[in-house]
This record gives sequence, C-alpha cells and structure tokens, in this order.
Amino acid sequence: MKGEQTLFDNVKEVQMASLETIEALPFHLDMVAGTLSKPRFAEYLVQDLLYLKALETLLLQLSRLANSKEDEAFLRTIAKATLVAEGLTRKELLEQLNEVSSSDARMLPYCSHYLSHLVASISFGWLAGLAAVLPCFSLYSLLG
Repeated sequence: MKGEQTLFDNVKEVQMASLETIEALPFHLDMVAGTLSKPRFAEYLVQDLLYLKALETLLLQLSRLANSKEDEAFLRTIAKATLVAEGLTRKELLEQLNEVSSSDARMLPYCSHYLSHLVASISFGWLAGLAAVLPCFSLYSLLG
C-alpha cells in the first residue's frame, strides 16, 4: 500500500504542476479574463470539437479492451456523452460566434499529435490506454 500511495502522490504532484503551467498560459489567462479574441476562441472550439469526435472513437476502441462488461459499458457511455454534451456546446458557441464552420476545419498539429499519443497508448492495451485518457478528464475537471 505504501508504494501505491507514493505513486499516487507522485502522479498528483505532476498533475498539479501541469495544472499550474496550463493556468499560466496566455491563452488560458485571456480566456479566463474574457479578453481572448473571437477568432482565437473559435479556433479553440473547432479544435476541441475535432478532438472530441476523435476521442469518442478512441474511447469506444478502448472500451473493447476493457477487463469487464461494466468497464466496457461505462466507457461507451462516456464516449457518447462526451461528444453529445460537450460537442453540442461547442457547436452552439461556434454558431453564435459566426466565425468558422467546423465542417471545413482541419485538425492542427497540436491536436493531431496529442491524439496520436492516445492512439499509440491504446495500442499497448487496456491499462496503458486508460492511463493515457484519464489525465484529460481530470485536467478538464480541475480547470472547469
């Protein structure tokens, strides 16, 4: 148990350091302050929407590797809910901004590279895939 607690503490420390780094980024500071330009915010929404569509596919792929029927069902539910709830919000915001059409958008390298990391991690199996996707959910939760 002591080793597990040490590992948990180390992961938590890295996660908090990552959170601090993200919160200090000019993009995040501008978004929180409400000073992010409309075109930059629209670009973010488009990339996030493209990411969510790909994440749904990856979560469904990961669900097929799950150790139990319960885990498989849970990941399938998350996959669908993520795209439906979060994707709908982004589409509505893009329509309000009237800046870009997500149907014409191409994934930018930072988004593509992160998804490539997730694909590679899932190729190593259930636990590696799960370990790769969990930080995304926890950071989103912490950032709000």
